[in-house]
Amino acid sequence: MTDMDIKAELSRARKARQMYMLALTRARQYEETVISPKSFREHISGTAGRNTTEARFLKAAEYRERACVCKREMCRARLRAYELISLLDKRSEREVLICRYLMCETWARIARETGYSVRHIYRIHSRAIRSITLKTS
Repeated sequence: MTDMDIKAELSRARKARQMYMLALTRARQYEETVISPKSFREHISGTAGRNTTEARFLKAAEYRERACVCKREMCRARLRAYELISLLDKRSEREVLICRYLMCETWARIARETGYSVRHIYRIHSRAIRSITLKTS
């Protein structure tokens, strides 16, 4: 695998987690509209449009199903990323890649948590990618 292949594989795990979190948030938002007092009052009083509560419920279920699909994809991508990261010998390299790709942290936050500068985090990241590339070739 090339450096770009490794980065793409790791980025897939990061993106999958972001997509899962977005789908889960949307599902929760729609679920809240279904169980909100306003929705209940509209349903009881008949002031809501026809099947409004039902439509909200179906939309919430659709988003929940999408979240489940995203979660399955996220699990597959994270497992593959973890397999690649586990090839590294140096703890600092593993820590940076786990924080970045599995925990979706920013470069600045990783630097703060590890006590390194952002620039040094970039260097560690580059070394880690090169190490994985050499081990997978």
